[in-house]
Amino acid sequence: MVTAGIIPLKYVPSLVRRLRALLTGDTGILHMAIAVGTPVIALFVPSTPKDTGPLYDLDKHVVVHKEMPCNPCVSKYCGDPYCMDLITVDEVFGEMRRFLS
Repeated sequence: MVTAGIIPLKYVPSLVRRLRALLTGDTGILHMAIAVGTPVIALFVPSTPKDTGPLYDLDKHVVVHKEMPCNPCVSKYCGDPYCMDLITVDEVFGEMRRFLS
């Protein structure tokens, strides 16, 4: 479901609370989902989860992150984000399947 620019921000917590799980990057919606108790699968590239990832309820939230020699990344806008290529669709789908079963 794409809601960017359609739903006013004040309604987003109610929408996120209704989800069975949220797949997201290191974004504000990640932290909102954690705050309202929605399970999260968080993709952390190029940022590191130890700085801004879920820090509690780790049985409820999953972080998908690949350690790279360039971590922590000094630029959020990498010209060749090969670290994202290391996260596979099957890996993410497997985590999502756990939440939805």
